[in-house]
Amino acid sequence: MAPKLRRGISVLLASYRGVDRIEKALTSLAQQTLDKSLFEVICCLNGPDDGTEQLIRTFQELHADLSIVVLRSEKSGLALARNMGLKAASFTFFTNVDDDDWVSPEFLQGLLRHCSMKTIAMTYVCNVSDTPSQPSERFGNYLSRGILPYAGRTVSPHRVPAGSADGGKAAPTVMGQAVLYDEDLNSGLDVVFWSSVVTRFGLRAHVLKIKEHAIYYRLVRTGSMSRRVDERFIEERFQVIARLRALAKEHPLHAAWVTQMMGGQVGLLGRTVMERPDWHDGLYDRLKAHINRRQLRVFNHNAARTLAICYIYTPYNDASAIVATKRLALAGVPFDVITHDMGSLRDEDPSTAVIDARLRGYLITLTGAPSSASSNGLADFCVRGALAWNNLVENRAPYDNLYSRAQWTFSHGLAALIKTRQPEIRWTAEFSDPISVALDGTERPGPLHDFPERKEVDRAVRATGVDIGSCSTVHEWVEWVSYALADEILFTNENQMEFMLSRVKDPALVARVRKHAKVSQHPPVPSYVLAALPVVPKPEDSRIHVGYFGRYYKKRAIDDVMVSLSKLPQSDRDRIQLHMFVPSFQLHEVRHYAHQYHLGDCVRVKPSMDYMDFLATARALDWVVVVDSQVGELHGINPYLPSKYADYVSVGAKVWGIIEPGSPLSNRPLDAQSTLGNAEEADEVLKSIIEGHVSRQG
Repeated sequence: MAPKLRRGISVLLASYRGVDRIEKALTSLAQQTLDKSLFEVICCLNGPDDGTEQLIRTFQELHADLSIVVLRSEKSGLALARNMGLKAASFTFFTNVDDDDWVSPEFLQGLLRHCSMKTIAMTYVCNVSDTPSQPSERFGNYLSRGILPYAGRTVSPHRVPAGSADGGKAAPTVMGQAVLYDEDLNSGLDVVFWSSVVTRFGLRAHVLKIKEHAIYYRLVRTGSMSRRVDERFIEERFQVIARLRALAKEHPLHAAWVTQMMGGQVGLLGRTVMERPDWHDGLYDRLKAHINRRQLRVFNHNAARTLAICYIYTPYNDASAIVATKRLALAGVPFDVITHDMGSLRDEDPSTAVIDARLRGYLITLTGAPSSASSNGLADFCVRGALAWNNLVENRAPYDNLYSRAQWTFSHGLAALIKTRQPEIRWTAEFSDPISVALDGTERPGPLHDFPERKEVDRAVRATGVDIGSCSTVHEWVEWVSYALADEILFTNENQMEFMLSRVKDPALVARVRKHAKVSQHPPVPSYVLAALPVVPKPEDSRIHVGYFGRYYKKRAIDDVMVSLSKLPQSDRDRIQLHMFVPSFQLHEVRHYAHQYHLGDCVRVKPSMDYMDFLATARALDWVVVVDSQVGELHGINPYLPSKYADYVSVGAKVWGIIEPGSPLSNRPLDAQSTLGNAEEADEVLKSIIEGHVSRQG
């Protein structure tokens, strides 16, 4: 029968060749305020003798009132050492202290005061760097930050990182003896051990108050195991994940707690990608077989080196959001996103999640009423977005790259502020369309007012030699600061760039934009998205099925097709079906429009669909129609390229472009084209489509 444990606490002091560092730990234990009769120090020496045992014996002679037990194993291993100590413990509770760490005088007294057979006692960990130039922190690490909100309270372990590290906690000895450390693990053994203790015995966690002054000082050594990045580290993390998965299956009531611990391991794997980005895809695919989608997001939280600022972003069903998501996904590197809640203006489209699932980490959504033109809205987005950025970088290396996309305008405003505060970050600013001029040629309203963040950006712009004092609207200001500060400026087509630059009066600024500009068409659909498309069978009837997707615009209308269809003889109209997919709020209007042309027999007006269904449907149709904006007379040049063109090309659809001469679309490969407003050309295209169809059938 095992001897009955005495009330008190056993300190397990594991050491591998620790002769040069263990004395500081021993000294801190000798200085404890807890009565010496209520604790013992069990020195668990493992591996070759380097003089540590003799140092301990000498220390013991100088501190006769301190109970020190020395255990030795020629075999090395942290788990083995911990288990030696657990099995030899003679007090009701135990705690671990590493040989290069130390504790405050009140440490053991505080732990023993709050430990019970139902409760783990937890106190604060203070990291201390071994590099003289790095000052010691107070409680800035994730362990202490996680418990600070619960100081003085007993809470579920799910709320605090109770199972993530050995230091700074105490638990019942019999429970530790029942579980023991996994001696097959070289690292992560603390996570598996504490997760097992918590789940098996249903323990809660009591967090000490700061004023109890119980502190565990953890030395962060350069090159320590937690910082090692190699194949062995990767395999050890997967071993830990496997143990935790088995534990969650064995104790389903505590699966949430174990899943939290698994997330920590996934995060460690993600951190390795910051040093080895070439490992990302292989690790992601391997993790995908073992964990769920939510946990996969954690992987990218620590891997992201790019921050994206997109005022609107998926899952909102919006062309600009989808283009930005594709652009980021095709860059092939993990990224985080700061965006804004657009629920009052756009529907959500969950199907878009497949686009960035592999690479997106944090998605920080700022709440509030969306705005597109007010200085107050811009100021609010800059202030709260900068705070979100600060929170993201608080415990990680600064981002290397910054990406922003307008539409919507405010994206570039926040990006300019971040670039001002971190000048070394590489900023790519993408313009989808001209933002200070509306489609109808009028200036977009939005009076520009002063606010502190604007002044801060203005100072940075003036330092480059650019004077932006003449800016009168929010939109114009955002364009100019992007021109002045961005390292790369993306335009979707040459016309857009020339039109936007024609409005800039400063020759030096125009020259800078040309130096940093890049024309990049809307990105294609990634191949893995195409592979995931739902199967939409081609219509079984023999008619020609033509699709039109998107909003109905007076300046980007489909009138030509309607007119041509209305003039067809009935025998030809029986051969063709036009499917118009428009937003729900336009259904009645477009149906009425089709009725005016007496096209009820060959036009079907339907609500818009999710992105994946849209792609699959476009692929299944015989033809799709894409229509230019008719703006040449207003702007002098057409700067608009419909973003859906890239989608149609990606799915292999046959594209009929109804173009304005000289537009970006007119210079793209098209399977058929007619000029906007030219009914004869539209008639000829329809006739050619029908004849080709009849010929193939014959």
